[in-house]
Amino acid sequence: MTLKQYQGAPGRPPQHRAALEELKKYYSTTQIVELTHSVGFSNYWNRFTDILEIDLEDQESVDKGKHGAVIDVDQYVDYMSTCWWNDHTPTGG
Repeated sequence: MTLKQYQGAPGRPPQHRAALEELKKYYSTTQIVELTHSVGFSNYWNRFTDILEIDLEDQESVDKGKHGAVIDVDQYVDYMSTCWWNDHTPTGG
């Protein structure tokens, strides 16, 4: 969703309409708004902390993450699906 293609560039038309139509196949309008808000805030926060050179975690905490558990993709998708309002069923809009 945050690829440069989404915004377009000189000589290349923006792809936001196609991206939005693809999202509508899987998410409701409310979910798309929430997703857009979350992604937008993450992009903002990353740029904000990068510009100010703010370390979000000390090196010891970062190193602990290198030994994390392996996540089963199917279990993760199932868990994340329960977080949405659509009961695992794409509503498309």
